[in-house]
Formats: sequence, C-alpha cells, structure tokens
Amino acid sequence: MDQRRCRILPNALTRALKLALALCLALLPAAHSFAEEAGLVVERPAGDMSYQCYQVFCAEVSDDGTATDIAWASDEMRDAVLAYLQVSGYTEWIAETHPDEGQAPIAQNAAEYLSLRIGTAEQIGNDSQPAHSDQAAFSTGLARALANNGHLPFQSVSANEQFAATEGYWLIVTDPSSLDTEGESGTSPIWLPIGGTLQAIQEKAASPTISKDVLEASSNTWGKVADAFRKESLDFRITGTLPRNLVDYTRFHYRLTDTHSDGLSIAIPEGKTIADAISITIGDTLIKPDGENLQVGYDGKALIIDFADLRSGYWEPYGITSDSSIVVTYKAFLNERAIAGSAGNSNDVTLTCSNDPTGDSESDIHATPVKVYTHTLRLRKVSSDASKPLNGAKFTVRMLRAGTKDPRQACYVQADGSFSPNACEFATDSNGVVTIEGVDSGDYTVVETVAPDGYQRLQSDIQISIKPTVSEADGHLAKLTATCLSDDAHVSSISADDGIATLTVKNTPLPKADRPVERLAQTGVGPIASTLVLCGLVVIAVSLAANRGKRRVPRRHRSY
Repeated sequence: MDQRRCRILPNALTRALKLALALCLALLPAAHSFAEEAGLVVERPAGDMSYQCYQVFCAEVSDDGTATDIAWASDEMRDAVLAYLQVSGYTEWIAETHPDEGQAPIAQNAAEYLSLRIGTAEQIGNDSQPAHSDQAAFSTGLARALANNGHLPFQSVSANEQFAATEGYWLIVTDPSSLDTEGESGTSPIWLPIGGTLQAIQEKAASPTISKDVLEASSNTWGKVADAFRKESLDFRITGTLPRNLVDYTRFHYRLTDTHSDGLSIAIPEGKTIADAISITIGDTLIKPDGENLQVGYDGKALIIDFADLRSGYWEPYGITSDSSIVVTYKAFLNERAIAGSAGNSNDVTLTCSNDPTGDSESDIHATPVKVYTHTLRLRKVSSDASKPLNGAKFTVRMLRAGTKDPRQACYVQADGSFSPNACEFATDSNGVVTIEGVDSGDYTVVETVAPDGYQRLQSDIQISIKPTVSEADGHLAKLTATCLSDDAHVSSISADDGIATLTVKNTPLPKADRPVERLAQTGVGPIASTLVLCGLVVIAVSLAANRGKRRVPRRHRSY
C-alpha cells in the first residue's frame, strides 16, 4: 500500500480534480447522502444482486466532491490502472501536460486523466447517444481490465445493503456470479468518490426485452393467440429491444432463437431461402444477412437470427442506439401435423445476449409463447329415430370469411382442412361419421348434397358456429362452444381439450312408394303369380338338364 499523501498541487489542478469528481457524482441519477455515516448503498428496485467494489484512489473527499491528498489505494491497483492507461493515450498526454520526469505514476495525474477520458455526465448518461462513444469505451475498458485482473482486492456488497468504505475514489461493477437469473443484466461501471457520509446510488443497468405476437385475421389485431385453418398463412412478429446501457458495452452479442411446434412451418416461397422469407428491420432500415455480422438459419423447426456484435463498426452506419428495436416478421402456416384442441400449436422465442458490460457472460430471456388453435368438425349421420348410423351421405361445408356477409365470397372446406372457392364433398363412413380436421373458428354452412339410400335429402342448410374462449392471463383455450340452427341437427358434444365439435344430423326415410327396392317388388301381378313364374323357371331348368344327360343313338340301316 502506498501510504504517501500528496497535498493538493497547483490551483488549476485542484479545480480540475474538483470538477472531475463532481462530474462523477453527477453520473449517479438517484444519489443522495446520509449525514454522519461513511459508506455506500447500491439501491435496486427488485431482485437479488451483488457487486464488487474496488478502491482505486485514497483521498479526502468533501461533501461537494472535492478531493485532496489523492494516492493510489495499493501498488497492485496502481500497476493495473497504469497498464491500461499506457495503451490508451496516457503516455502522450503526460508528455504534453506534465513533461517532468516521473509524472506518470503520480495518482493525481492519473485521476485527472481518468476524468478527461470518462467524460461528462451528459455525455455518459444520455441514452440516445450513438452506440459508439469513446468515453464509454474507455470507461468500460478500464473497468473490464480491473474486474478481470484476478489479483486486485475488492469488497462484496449486496443490493440495498450498506457496506463500510474508506474515503477515496471507487469502481463498482456487478458480481458475475449473481447474473444467473434469467433476464438479469450487469450494471455499467460506476465510478464515484466516497467521502465521510453514506451515499445511496442506483445501479446503471436495464435489461433488453423480447416479445412475440401473431396476427388474428378475423379482428386484424396482434396478440398472443390466433385461430386458423390448415395451410392458412399467418403473420408472426418478433420485437426485441436493446439494453438502456448499450453504450457501455464494448461487445454486444444478440441472438434470437424462434422455435415452432411440429404443427407450424414457415412459408418459404418456392426457389427461395429462409433469408428471403423473413424481414429484419432496425428502426426503419431493412437489414439483410451477410453471413458474418448477421447470420440466419432454419432447420424446419427453429429459426435463428444471430447478430455477432452490435457494437462493431459494421453497424455504425445504421445509427443503432439503446432506443432501437429489432423487428422480425414472417409468414407461417399450420401443416398436417397441427394439433386441434387446448394444447394448441405453440411458437416461442428466446433472446440470448450479452448481459455484463465488464464481462463476457450471456443470459437467456424468454418471451411469452404465442399459440395458434385449430379445431375439428365432426358430422354424425343417423336415422330420424337415431337408431342406426347412415353411411353414404355427402356434404359440403363452407365458411363465410371474416369481414363479409356476401355468400358468394364463402370458402369451401377441403379434405385437408384448407379452404378453396371450389366445393368439396365429404361422405359418411360405415359408422355414419365425417371428420374434418383443421378448421378455423367461425360460422359454417353445412349442405347435404346426397342423402343415404332410402332417406330423404335435407331440404334446408345447417348453420353452425364455433367459438373459442381464451384465457387472457396465459392464452390457454379455456372453452369451446358451438351453436347450431337447424331442425334436422344439433350439437351433440363439444370438447375444448381435443377441440372437437360433433354435429348429429338426422334423416327421414323416404315414403315406401318412393323406395327403389319396393318398386321392383310391384312389377308382377302379385305374390302367387311371382311364385308360379319361379316354379316354371325351375321346371324348364330341370328339363334341360335331363335332356343333356341322354345320349343320341344313330339309326342303323337294315339290308334285306
């Protein structure tokens, strides 16, 4: 420990140090003091966090930030600080401002240079400053050098707890071991003088955010849930923000991992790549992957968008600041593996990014997943007394698309659950059932085009409406309802769990006079005549068989 106390040098230097330390105090937006106590409290609104506190200089610090008797806190600190300063312009500055021999190691000179390089409160504290700041880079670079030195003593302190600090000039950084919690970010370097009073400061950290939304076509609104039919094109949007202290990072890695359930696929135009299928913007600027600074990949299930370093010179022309947002949009659809019911077809995104300006650690931040629901419409065809299922009935199912009441704009449900302007007929199986998977919620019209043999075709259409109820808290499909307007059909069962709405449809038998089988029986002159005809046919058949069994013997000629 260098115990020498250097009385304040010329008045100009006194004023410079006083200004420098006052500016450091101004960097702390919520700092205040408590009389008659020495030390520090790092205030944090919520969550556990711990900090490493390094004393750089010893000094006598007055209430207004004026420092006298500045000296190095230790020989190890002096060597570590000077090693960084000597490659950061300090040698040239000393030669110009303090040309006398041996001026570089003097604590007052180093403190003066630090104040010049760290900058003013306005320059460092203004979040809208460009992401490339010489002052911030110097401050963070020195803090990283000290925090990663491994040989410098420090005091540990937890958020909102007081620790006793001797007077002097201190550096406070986040303890990397406390950054394990999702979404936690380390503070920017805090440089401040600590005097004879207890100071309370707030950390300088703010985590980025990530969110995911899907566009519900029926209401044209973005949200966490949507209903869709198979092969319907859906719009998805990812919105990511940057940390409020982006300016204090020397490197900032930013990766989005967007994962789909098996029932969702990104729509990639034929002959195109995933890079052509998505849109990435920063502010109003469209960004294209270059394979190095921005890489995009897709394996059919996970979309990865990776910004190697948003603090590199490559991104400087884009004017990225802590207020910038990264927005990704694309289209996806429900495929043949889509699940009906409350399980839904989920899509979630994870942001992996740098989380400590003075370290190299990263953390994951998970967005609330979005879910796309689809449903199953089941038609059950039975006789009018419901005693037996009827196969062979044929139906068309059409839906009036959202935003129109014109039946001419209705779309017909297809066998794969998609929609088309062309009608598609569904036939009941041996159990009298038609199952149509992958349908959207909404209003449907069911038309019987062919009746089962021996039954009358329905003369009126069946109207059925399917409506989901989704929990606002977590987007869970809490309830599925269906209503039917028809004298010939009713909703016999419905389940939100499996997403199936079953519609039971009854058919009335044809009158006996109109039944094809009965008409064939009436072409004779009655039961007796039919019996006689049958007997006659039998006699003829027997006679022919007997004749075939006799041999024809040729007649011989006699000679007399």
